[in-house]
Amino acid sequence: MLQNQHIICIAMTFWDAAWLSNHQYMHRLAANGNRVLYVERPVSLLSYFSPSPYQTAGTQINRWLKGGLRQAEESLWVATPPPVLPMRFEKPVNVVNQILRADFTRRTARKLGFYNPILWIYDPDAGWLIGRLGEKFALYGITDDHPTMAQRSNRITAMRAREEELLRAADLVITTTDNLREVKSAYNANTHYVPHGIDNQLFARALDPDCPVMPELADVRGPVVGVIGQINQRIDVATMTALAARHPDWTLVFIGPLVRERVDVTALESLPNVRFLGLKPAADLPRYLKSIDVCLIPYIVDDHTRYMHPLKTLEYLAAGRPVVSTPLPALSIYEEHVALAGDTDTFIAAVERALAEDSPAKRAARAAYAANHTWENRLENISSLIETTLTRKGGRED
Repeated sequence: MLQNQHIICIAMTFWDAAWLSNHQYMHRLAANGNRVLYVERPVSLLSYFSPSPYQTAGTQINRWLKGGLRQAEESLWVATPPPVLPMRFEKPVNVVNQILRADFTRRTARKLGFYNPILWIYDPDAGWLIGRLGEKFALYGITDDHPTMAQRSNRITAMRAREEELLRAADLVITTTDNLREVKSAYNANTHYVPHGIDNQLFARALDPDCPVMPELADVRGPVVGVIGQINQRIDVATMTALAARHPDWTLVFIGPLVRERVDVTALESLPNVRFLGLKPAADLPRYLKSIDVCLIPYIVDDHTRYMHPLKTLEYLAAGRPVVSTPLPALSIYEEHVALAGDTDTFIAAVERALAEDSPAKRAARAAYAANHTWENRLENISSLIETTLTRKGGRED
C-alpha cells in the first residue's frame, strides 16, 4: 500500500455524508503513513432550494466562512471550498468554478505543507485542476457513469465533455465496474477495473451471537426483508409495493435517507408492513442487518444503474445475509451468492426461495467470500497500479 505520500482528494461528496469509496480509501491511506487532504465537493447556491438528505448548503458555506479547514483524523484534513456557480459542467462556468477551487486547494495544501502530491479525483467536472496543483500524478476514480445522472441545467453533452477532458488528462483511471472500464478506456488506455471493497470487520459483527438487534426491529414478527441505502429514483417502487402487498406477514424495511423529491413512495407508505427508518450511523448497521432475513438491491435497470456496483452488495454478504437483486451487470461476479431477478414475479419468487433455502452454512460461506474483498485488498491493487504508472512516468514512488 502507498506510504509517505501527500494525497489531495478532490471528492464529490461531503466528509460527513454516508461513506463511499472515496471515504474508505482516504481513511485507510491516512492511517497507513500518508498525509491526506480531502477536498469536499463545493455547494451551489441552488442547493438552498434542494436540501440534501445528508448536509445543507448553509452548513457547508458556514464552514467555508470559518476558514474551510478541519482535521478529521490524525493525518487527514477536510477542506470545505467556496460555493460555486450553478451549471457547473458548462464550459465558461466550469473554468470559473475550477479557478476558485484550485486557488482554495493550493492555499490550503501550502498551509498544511503538502508538496509533490498525488491528485486523486472523484468529481467528474474537475479535469481543469490537473497540472495546476503541483501534483506528480493524477488519478481519476469512477464509481458511476455520471452523465447519465444529468439533472436540472447540467446537459448530458456538457457533462460528457468535461469528463472526457478529465479522462484524457489523468495518468491513471480506476473504474468500479468492468463495463465502465470498457467505455472509459476509449479516452485513456491506462484504465483499470477495481471493484468496491468491504469493511469486513464492521459488517461481520452481524454474525456475532453477542451483537444485539436494534430496538426499532426488536418487536418485528415474521420474516424481515430489507434495503440499506439511499431511497431515490433508482428504487423499483412497483416491485417493492407488490412484494409487501403479497406478503403481509413479512416486514419490508428501508434503512437510509429518503429523497422524496426524486421518488414517490406513497403506495409503499400506505402498507402497514413497510417501515422507513431513515439514515443510520454506519456503526449501527450490523445490528439492523442482524434482524434482516433477506437483503435486497431493488434497482431499476437503466442507462445509469447498469454501470453501478452497489456498495451494499458486499456489506450484505459480509453479514451473511442472502441477497436478491435486479440484474445489474456488475453483480454477475457474485452469482454464486447473489440471486439476480429481472421482473416483479421473478424477484418476489427469488426472495421466497432465499428465505426457504437459507442456512447457517450458507451464511458462513457468504461471509467468508466477502472477507476476501476488503478495502485494504482493493487499495493494494490500486497502489500497485499507481506505483507502476509513476515508474513509467519517471516520478517518485516514495
